[in-house]
Amino acid sequence: MLRRRPSLVDYPGPNGYLPLANAIIQGEMCVIDVLLSAGCSVHLGNPHNKRSPLHLAFYHGHLPSARILLNKKAQLEATDCNGMTPAHCAVDANQLEMVKFALQSGANLEARDACDWTLLMRAVVMDAGLELIKLLVTHGAKLGARDGLGKSCCDLARLYRRQQATDYFDKVHEFRQEQAKATQALANTSPQSGQKD
Repeated sequence: MLRRRPSLVDYPGPNGYLPLANAIIQGEMCVIDVLLSAGCSVHLGNPHNKRSPLHLAFYHGHLPSARILLNKKAQLEATDCNGMTPAHCAVDANQLEMVKFALQSGANLEARDACDWTLLMRAVVMDAGLELIKLLVTHGAKLGARDGLGKSCCDLARLYRRQQATDYFDKVHEFRQEQAKATQALANTSPQSGQKD
């Protein structure tokens, strides 16, 4: 069918998504391969919301298609109409393995969406699991970053009643303060050379 009517790869389905995007949503690897071989764009999945096929692969946790799309030069930092990157979509869907993959692939940990939320802020607001939050923090997410309303991750955790996240952030702050004090104390007590007994 694609040989006779190749333009079908650019025709959206009833849900507004192009064929490659629908194949990713359904997890149909064979169809994905055929569509990519037929020349489907890896950059546009839905013309209305600007979600790319990579956004959908990350949201639906479809790692094999995400790898293929990145190999075909899909943009890891592409944004949809809400300013969300594929990594934001993985956070929204609580896709821990996809977030790991995004970070390993070089995703911007501090990318901001239309709400001015980083990945960590979005994880707090969207009720992501504590393991995902810990992953972002251990990869260097800034706890002190502020959104457009001046709220930090800690503020958002309290506002959205995420007690586990609040407790975890408090422990991280406490650990970092103790670490800074220990480093300062070590710097202040360094042996002075050249002193005689």
